[in-house]
Amino acid sequence: MNISTPIRMEVKNFRAIKKADIIIDGITVITGENSCGKSTLSKLLYLYCKSVIDYHYPVSLSEELMETYSTLSHMLREEPKSSLRIYKDTPFKPSKKESLQPIGINKVIHLNTLIDTKQQNAYWDELLKTKEEFLLSRETQDCNLSDLISNEIIWGEASFKADNLSSKYIFKIKDGKTFDLMECSAGIKAFSTLQLLLKNGSLTDKTLLIIDSPESHLHPKWVVDYARILVLLNKQLGVKIFLSSYHPDMVGAIRYISEKENTLNTINFYLAEKSKEIDLYNYNHTKQDIETIFESFNKAIDLVNKYGI
Repeated sequence: MNISTPIRMEVKNFRAIKKADIIIDGITVITGENSCGKSTLSKLLYLYCKSVIDYHYPVSLSEELMETYSTLSHMLREEPKSSLRIYKDTPFKPSKKESLQPIGINKVIHLNTLIDTKQQNAYWDELLKTKEEFLLSRETQDCNLSDLISNEIIWGEASFKADNLSSKYIFKIKDGKTFDLMECSAGIKAFSTLQLLLKNGSLTDKTLLIIDSPESHLHPKWVVDYARILVLLNKQLGVKIFLSSYHPDMVGAIRYISEKENTLNTINFYLAEKSKEIDLYNYNHTKQDIETIFESFNKAIDLVNKYGI
């Protein structure tokens, strides 16, 4: 179980966000209507953590680091009254110097789209390829979750093949047939991405995994399966997960599967609710209570009744 120090993110007066004070420990789920700032929070968290990680664990001060830091700085300058602070969640308020110290993770991954080698080949190849040093120690790794994905959900296995000339993602089903993963369904790609990250050792207790609305590409049954894998990633490997979702099945599955797996104490839900200002939102911490979140989802049923027969 993940027992590392929680991360805290405070955002004020930025784009659609009036105020958000969010704890990231175990699995954090943010939800709310469209244009309430969910993706903005995900991007801010990713850019900040990547800047800090690349600064404190650098091979060199790369162009990528400078570009990441520049993007974050530009975003914040867009709103003069905005503020962003991310730090280890300690009993005291950190100074500026302390807030820039390493935040207990050495890898941050942002999954905001499906694998797409045509558009983002370099990004996905670097993220999902199997590192040689991990491959050498593969036999000592716990591969239970990768096997669970293969044997209980997608009934096949994803792999990444690369040589000096090209790279390719392969999906092999149980009867031995192989396919180009890029030609498979969106659901297969979603689970294959998690499987490849497991295989290459990217998901550990030092990883922060940020995911935007994964349910967009999943059948309702696979929404629940995806939630189960996320809960087990946190429980078995200690991965910190920051998830935006607007799907009742995803929210409910995270809540109740976590309770069954005895990890509910590190699950936090946040609901974006409109402030007094037009089009600005406060993120309210509901802790492990999802009743108010489901009440917001029920507005869709009200609209069906209003516009339907």
